[in-house]
Amino acid sequence: MNEIDRAAITTLEMIADCHAVLELCQAVRRQPEVSSVEYAVEIRRYGDDPWFEGYVDAELKCDKSICWWLEMNWPSGQWEIGYSILITESQGQSVLKKFPTEVVTSFQDLPVTLLNCARQLRASLDSVDLSKDPPVLRE
Repeated sequence: MNEIDRAAITTLEMIADCHAVLELCQAVRRQPEVSSVEYAVEIRRYGDDPWFEGYVDAELKCDKSICWWLEMNWPSGQWEIGYSILITESQGQSVLKKFPTEVVTSFQDLPVTLLNCARQLRASLDSVDLSKDPPVLRE
């Protein structure tokens, strides 16, 4: 297998591993405060830049929604991974928690870093109190 083939396979494995958001989706769906959940992992193009996006969006019984968001792009020669927890209510969207942006300069380090970010999002469910209106981070 040549280097290009290895990079392509690594990329596909990395995207498949980010379906760890499905685990988050299933865990969120089990919460009594949640009325419905959807999730997606997508690759899109914004202008000239390709973006990877993954999210779990839950509609809450209190008429608000909460979203666990993960995005990755490649501006200026390095990979940037951003992820956060967002609350949507009638006044708009606000950030409940923004994790530090991960910057990766080596493609070899990208799969592990992206998977770690997805796992941190999954683990963050335990730190969110969905019984509050709007949801808050537990102390």
